[in-house]
Amino acid sequence: MAKSYTTWDEVEQACDEITEWVSNSNIEFKGIWGSPRGGLIPAVILSHKTGLKLFEEPRVRPLLVVDDIADTGNTLNSFSTLDDVYVATIHYHKQSIFVPDKWVLEKKDEWIVYPWEKK
Repeated sequence: MAKSYTTWDEVEQACDEITEWVSNSNIEFKGIWGSPRGGLIPAVILSHKTGLKLFEEPRVRPLLVVDDIADTGNTLNSFSTLDDVYVATIHYHKQSIFVPDKWVLEKKDEWIVYPWEKK
């Protein structure tokens, strides 16, 4: 399978776009939670950019949940039934069973490698 390498600059730009969405959303978020592995690093970046507190568990509301990608959607689908939880991802794949509230880049048919992953 072909691979697509996402750079730190692309991650930063995606986080800037998500930050803009957060500030224009009129939602008074109480915090951010990043899914382990893929979402934690973007969540830390977004915590710094937005000034929102990063939580170890997704327990406050309204909450911004962050992940690197909604690929199959299985990881994020558990949040679909929760009130006042909003999900943002860097990438979204149209096959996903879950559509994030905010996504920045559409995944094509290649495997995405993020800068924090082993190449």
